[in-house]
Amino acid sequence: NVRLCVKSVQEVATKGYCLLLKGENFSEGSILLKSNVLGELFGKGGSTLKAIQDAFDVKLVTPQGNFDKTVIVDIKVGVVGDKKNVQKAKECIKNLTQFHHSDATHPGYIHEEINIDAAHHKYIIGTKGSEIHHIQKNFKVNVHIPNAQSVHEGVLVVGERVSVEKATAYMHKVVENALLSKEEREAILVSINKDTKELELYNTKSETVTNFKELNSLVY
Repeated sequence: NVRLCVKSVQEVATKGYCLLLKGENFSEGSILLKSNVLGELFGKGGSTLKAIQDAFDVKLVTPQGNFDKTVIVDIKVGVVGDKKNVQKAKECIKNLTQFHHSDATHPGYIHEEINIDAAHHKYIIGTKGSEIHHIQKNFKVNVHIPNAQSVHEGVLVVGERVSVEKATAYMHKVVENALLSKEEREAILVSINKDTKELELYNTKSETVTNFKELNSLVY
């Protein structure tokens, strides 16, 4: 009994719980993650981690200490609780780390993958990240460019449905315009300038007609 008590105290100290006080459906599960996604699992101020724990009534046990951010390594995250809830929480974490959202952590969010040639990603990113920053801020979405650890090959856009639809349409236009030849871009500018001049002329004529009518009403 003494040994069992000591073991239980050690478990509480190291894990935050002890098996002795848990029911028969209690499970000590785990999921293997890359160290570079831990920030996304935690969320701002631990909000994402807490959302998962609350949604599935589980406890997530993350490794302590600092990691070298320049090196990506495998990290085991413990998921403990009722067996069914543990499995649901692991699926949630998997979706979160692969597609950057889940129903529990980002309700109402969707993701859309855009198939853009890797050579054209630079147009989405822009000079020093200016274009991607503009897209994310203006459309209130998150844009994820694929890398060696990504499960998606295309550019992933995450956010509310309407925002994602508007952002993806804009991004297609950005790439389309960037791939236009110099002659095509100049032709578009000429067309825009022509339309602008015609509009200015129309507004001038409209203003003249309006002024004439006002003058006419004063005279008669």
